[in-house]
Amino acid sequence: MLKLYTYKKLRNEWIQEDQVLLLQDVCVILDQKNSILYLWTGPKAKKEKVKNAKDSLDELINKFETENLLVKEIDNNQMPDHINQYLEQLLEPIKTLKKSELYKFSKLITLRIYLILSICIIGLIISFIIALFSSLSWPIQDGNIQVVRASYMTWIGILQFINYAILFFLVPQLIVGIYEKESEARLFSIVGIMISIGMVLYLNQGIFLFLFQNGNNPNIDEIAFIDLFSFILVNLLVIMIIFLLNVYKMFKFFKTYRKFLF
Repeated sequence: MLKLYTYKKLRNEWIQEDQVLLLQDVCVILDQKNSILYLWTGPKAKKEKVKNAKDSLDELINKFETENLLVKEIDNNQMPDHINQYLEQLLEPIKTLKKSELYKFSKLITLRIYLILSICIIGLIISFIIALFSSLSWPIQDGNIQVVRASYMTWIGILQFINYAILFFLVPQLIVGIYEKESEARLFSIVGIMISIGMVLYLNQGIFLFLFQNGNNPNIDEIAFIDLFSFILVNLLVIMIIFLLNVYKMFKFFKTYRKFLF
C-alpha cells in the first residue's frame, strides 16, 4: 500500500494526495508494507522549498503509526520498480502536458489568476449589459425616450465605472499572458484592452452622446428611441467581443487544465 504526501510551502505542511505530481513538487511516498518513506524532489523544485520540506519531515513521520520507518531519498538510477511505476503514473499528466501545445501555462498560480480574472471580466460584462438595457425601462412618449438629466448621467456613470473595472482586470490578464508567453491569452487581452479603451473614450462624451429632442418639460430630456436603440446595439456588439473571447478561453481552460485547477 502506497500513500503520497506533497509538501505545501505556503502552509509549511504535508498534504496527502492521490492524483498528480508537478515537476516543482517535493513529496514523500509511504510504503507501508516495507516500512519505507521515499522522498522525491521534482526537477524544478526550488532549493528553499526542498530545504523547508526536509526540515518539516519529522513532523510528518511522527504522524505515522509505522515503527522503525526508514527514510530514503529517491535516486532515479536506483529506484524500486513499484515506486518507479507509481511515480510514472503520477507524472503522466505532466508529461502529456509538456508534449501538448494545449498546455501553455507553466505555473498553477498564474493559471488560476488568469482564470479568476476572466471570470471577473465576464461578470462585469454581464453587469454592463444589464445596465445598458436598463435604459429601456425609461418612459416613451411619441417615439422618444424621456429621462431626467440626473438619471441619464447616473446611467452613463455606471457604464463608465463598469468599463473602467473591465479595463482594470484586462491589464493584469495581459501581464499574465506575457509572463507565460501564451500568444492566445496575450492576443485576447490586447483586443479587450483596445476595445475597452475605445469604449471609455466614447462614453466620456457623456451628455453629448445623444442629440436631445425638445420636450414640453424643461426638466426632462428626450432621446429618439432609434438613437438609444442604436447606442445599445453598438455597445452590445462591441462588448460581446470581449465577452466571447473570455468565455471561449475560460471553457478551454476548464477542458485543458481541470485536473490541475481543483
